[in-house]
Amino acid sequence: MEIRRLAGRVRTAIARADQKLVTFVQSHANLTTALVTAGLALWALSTHQSAIVLRMAAAGAVGYFLGLTPAVCVGALSVGFSVAISLEHGFSISNLIIEVIGAGCSAWLGYQHKMQKVRQEQAADPHAPQVLPWAVVNEIRTSLAAIRFLLFPLHDEEGSRENQALQQATQELSRLEALFREMEQRDRAGEGR
Repeated sequence: MEIRRLAGRVRTAIARADQKLVTFVQSHANLTTALVTAGLALWALSTHQSAIVLRMAAAGAVGYFLGLTPAVCVGALSVGFSVAISLEHGFSISNLIIEVIGAGCSAWLGYQHKMQKVRQEQAADPHAPQVLPWAVVNEIRTSLAAIRFLLFPLHDEEGSRENQALQQATQELSRLEALFREMEQRDRAGEGR
């Protein structure tokens, strides 16, 4: 019995540690990537290989402006170009690895920067303002006034007059509901474009 409790505690502790590690990695991924990219760029500059830094910057710019997939493709093409050139002058596998990692990190950072900008813009403007045409506003106002007078008549009459008023109010509410449903469908059709 003690072994089961101990095993349960160990599993719980491991699950908590896993969750903390995943949270840490997720919250610090961009920082780590930026530090790796900066380190690789400094190494390339210190070894007088500024072309690597330019290719990393190009991959980051493409990641920002066009997206992650084109940036990865540009990074792969630039690494291939670098390999083709370095075959003539002496090929270095360490340079190749650094270029691949640098281009990938730069592409990721460019893409993440763009996504962060998009998220900030969306947070600042949660929904676009929706303006109803005056004809629709007047139609709604008229319908609501009609419903009010039908539900609360000015003088009390017995019997069928009351049922007729309720039926007219129900019809008017149905008409309003159909009007709003039609407006919603038009909005959805406009968003789908």
